[in-house]
Amino acid sequence: MIKTVNSFLLTLSQFVLIVAIAWFCGVLGNPVSLGIMVAGILLGAWSLITFKFNVNIFPDVRKNQKLILVGPYRLIRHPMYSAVLMITLAWVLNRIDVLSITLWIALLVILNLKIRYEESQLIEKFPKYKEYIQRSKKLIPFVF
Repeated sequence: MIKTVNSFLLTLSQFVLIVAIAWFCGVLGNPVSLGIMVAGILLGAWSLITFKFNVNIFPDVRKNQKLILVGPYRLIRHPMYSAVLMITLAWVLNRIDVLSITLWIALLVILNLKIRYEESQLIEKFPKYKEYIQRSKKLIPFVF
């Protein structure tokens, strides 16, 4: 029960922050922010296609879940979260101020909590996941 509540609260917080950033910053901006947004959309689409659209917005590992190690997952373990961060960062670039940066950092913290929660379950379900962690990055290829 506690795990389900944590999963729900993390996901709810994520979506509240995404909506707040979009509302406060706007979604269309200069060519740089549009380029980052398009790159994030493309990464998200590539991730969804690689995962065969069998995704779960909650960080709970499902019984029938498979470990995907191809496509963007070769380089980063959480490309869909990377896509969300890229898209929302593009929106923040439309209105750079303390509030927009604070909202984006809060989203980054929530996504990192979701990643920790999800990865603890993935380690239990897939023995090879620890090895995968050693050879891949969390969100940014070759960096982090």
